[in-house]
Amino acid sequence: MTQHSADAENPGPVDLAVVSHSCVRVTNQSVYEEIARNRTVALLVPDRWRDEYAPDGFKPVFAPGLAQTARSLRIALPGRPQRHFYVANPIATLKHLAPSHLLIEQEPYSLSALEWGVSAARLGVPFSLRVAENMERTLPPPVKAWTRYLLKRAQWVMGCGEGTRELMARWGAGSRSVVVPLSVPAWSEPNAPLEGHAIFTVGYAGRLTKPKGVYDLVQAMEMMQHPARVIFIGDGAERTLLAATPGVTVQPERQDEKIREAYRQLDVLVVPSRTTPTWKEQFGRVIVEALWSGVPVVGSDSGEIPNLIETTGGGRIFPEGDVARLADILDELARDPAQRATLAQAGQRAAMERYSPRAVAQTIETLLFPTQG
Repeated sequence: MTQHSADAENPGPVDLAVVSHSCVRVTNQSVYEEIARNRTVALLVPDRWRDEYAPDGFKPVFAPGLAQTARSLRIALPGRPQRHFYVANPIATLKHLAPSHLLIEQEPYSLSALEWGVSAARLGVPFSLRVAENMERTLPPPVKAWTRYLLKRAQWVMGCGEGTRELMARWGAGSRSVVVPLSVPAWSEPNAPLEGHAIFTVGYAGRLTKPKGVYDLVQAMEMMQHPARVIFIGDGAERTLLAATPGVTVQPERQDEKIREAYRQLDVLVVPSRTTPTWKEQFGRVIVEALWSGVPVVGSDSGEIPNLIETTGGGRIFPEGDVARLADILDELARDPAQRATLAQAGQRAAMERYSPRAVAQTIETLLFPTQG
């Protein structure tokens, strides 16, 4: 991977400029690297960021296919997804790059979406939004006003799931609200689904927090009749307590191909998320990662999880918080390797067809450049 200087000069004009705080991590850049195979793409990200995995902060790193035209731009409030804003002048940057289209990968109520959307509108640059919000929120009047402004002026509003698409349509995007899912990382072609392990192995991947339902999974494992073990892959506030729980193994979250190796330890991945007053599962990227790796999924009915599992045919669904039902499903799958194989094969096929970086890149290109092939 290549580190890029914030002072480097990028050539213009470009076909597509993309503003995204999540793309400070190279694992989130694979779709735009795919687009860059056919078009000139300028990726614009904060010059520094921090999150729960790196509280002391870190600098962006760019994938090789994006490094020549990418820019890291100075911001204020790093680590605040909705409140950070660019100190660097968006208008000057857009004038220099002269993009045919600007894609703003930020929620429409964020400060960064506001400044880049208004700047694009002033310059006559067409822009679209790529968003994940899927819950009704009471926004302060000024925020509600600029959210509606951006949604009405965006060429497309790309929601990562059906719940997001429906919400953005209601908020003002109308028929310009469409589903553009997240993708698996830029992994090599998947292997055949697993044959199974000596001990039925259930896994979880992601943030180790209560809203993610981690203790529902622990309780379900205790209720199972079939011999089984559980592996939690990730980090978060509940890591220490989970690691001290008998029968529980906790492994650090790993990126790129290494997380794929972690999935291959599993017979089933469980996504037991619980809806809260301020959050419900927006996509469940670990679902498509597991399916790509040949692992079927059992998920709660929080947010986008049931839509994703039903669309792929790669798993089973249980009512969120119903640990007894989760335990029953896991027991059934433990006793029925043929059912696991059927789910894994269907899910892997769907993941390859719909959620590869190339597939998602083609969806975006078709929307933004419909007459250019």
